Amino acid sequence: MAGRREGRWEHWYDDGSRRLQAAFKGKQREGDWTWYYKGGRVRARGSFKGNWLEGWYREYDHAGTEVFQKFYKDGYEADPPAEPDGEPDK
Repeated sequence: MAGRREGRWEHWYDDGSRRLQAAFKGKQREGDWTWYYKGGRVRARGSFKGNWLEGWYREYDHAGTEVFQKFYKDGYEADPPAEPDGEPDK
């Protein structure tokens, strides 16, 4: 079927460095996604389920330091599950 996205997809910057690793099931975002800065450092990570964010979504600065995080359940911001050590799973 024309235009149907399925499986793992990768997009690249014009310099050849990775821009995005994505996963689709049909036309929906499904699975782990990773966005990158030009040059290859991770910019953000998140997971999708049925086209909605699911679990931890995290963003990083150019040095690789986490600068933002949110937990999602069924596409909506939610309270994260309790962690035994009090810290979110990184």
